[in-house]
Amino acid sequence: MNSFAETIDAVFAEFGLDASYVPQTGDPVAVRVLPRRGDSLLDLGQTQIAIDSLFFELRRSEAITPTENERLVIDEETYLIQAEPRIEDVSSLVWVLDTRKI
Repeated sequence: MNSFAETIDAVFAEFGLDASYVPQTGDPVAVRVLPRRGDSLLDLGQTQIAIDSLFFELRRSEAITPTENERLVIDEETYLIQAEPRIEDVSSLVWVLDTRKI
C-alpha cells in the first residue's frame, strides 16, 4: 500500500460515516463513506441552474463496484445513486457517488 492509500484510509477512519451499501441484488454491505456537498450546474441555453447535490466518497478498497440506481443507507436515511459513479482521484482509490435522498 502506498502512502496516498494509507492517507485515504486514515481520512475515512477519522471522518467517515458508517453506511450500508445496498445493491440491486444481493445482501447489503457495511462500508464507510465521506459526505461531500456540491452544487451541480445544469446548462439550459444561456441559463444555468444550480442543483444542490449530495455526493458520497467510497473507497475502492471496500471491494464494491457501485452502479446507478443502487442505494446507501446512513443513519436510517436512504440515498439513491442517481448517476453512474465516477473516479476523480489520480490514484483511482475513491468512487464518487452522486445521490439524492429518497
